[in-house]
Amino acid sequence: MTLTPDKLAVIAARLEAATPGPWQADTSDPDDVVVWGPLPDSFIANVGDWTFHGEAPGQRAVVVDADGADAALIAHAPTDLAACLRHIAAQQERIEMWEDGLSECRSVHKLQAKVERLERVLARVLEIHKHRHEFTSVDVKEAHNAAESALRGEP
Repeated sequence: MTLTPDKLAVIAARLEAATPGPWQADTSDPDDVVVWGPLPDSFIANVGDWTFHGEAPGQRAVVVDADGADAALIAHAPTDLAACLRHIAAQQERIEMWEDGLSECRSVHKLQAKVERLERVLARVLEIHKHRHEFTSVDVKEAHNAAESALRGEP
């Protein structure tokens, strides 16, 4: 289930309609679990697992006694929580993808800045030697030093 805004609104409405939490489960009798709300004696639900006798010996049943809103929240909890966890995982993947892309952009930006500095150095070297037809070894050394300075971020 993809969590569209409409589906998220339905989940939020179920949560809003239910008794406010925190809820606690009294599991002292695993065949008769009682869920209590935050206030003293604020019964939320009773979930029992009893064995039928008579017509269907050995058949087990789960009985839930809760008001409509609380029962709806309990009944949808596994599906809602699973959908929320999948949604969170998908969003985390998107965040990681964006972080990777941002890191790459920063690297490209740094390289672009170095290229721009080298272009400025090259333009200076060409301006200095625009009237010469050949570069001397001193000229090449001077251009090399200027390029290295530009790569270090020096003017």
